[in-house]
Amino acid sequence: MTVLKLGVSHAYGSNLTLRGGVSHGRQPIPGAETFFNVLAPGVIETHLTLGATWTLANKSELTLGYMHGFNKSVTGTGAGAGFNLKMHQDSLGIAYGWKM
Repeated sequence: MTVLKLGVSHAYGSNLTLRGGVSHGRQPIPGAETFFNVLAPGVIETHLTLGATWTLANKSELTLGYMHGFNKSVTGTGAGAGFNLKMHQDSLGIAYGWKM
């Protein structure tokens, strides 16, 4: 599977770094195989990500990240493959790091 990705990171001073990115690829599930992918319908083609890292006074870091996978559906085809897959995703992450 080929995926194209583009990301940007920019430091605003010494305490804040902002990041953003996008990725796009063609979903790999053919309509005739939707039955086998009901439990893991990985059909999303485009993701958008945003993030930021703040360096705190004690040199520790607080990082926040968000990802949105845009809605995508695949319609089942063929005999016995009448499952329609549809998926979108949102993910939010928070991390704390310290340097020793």
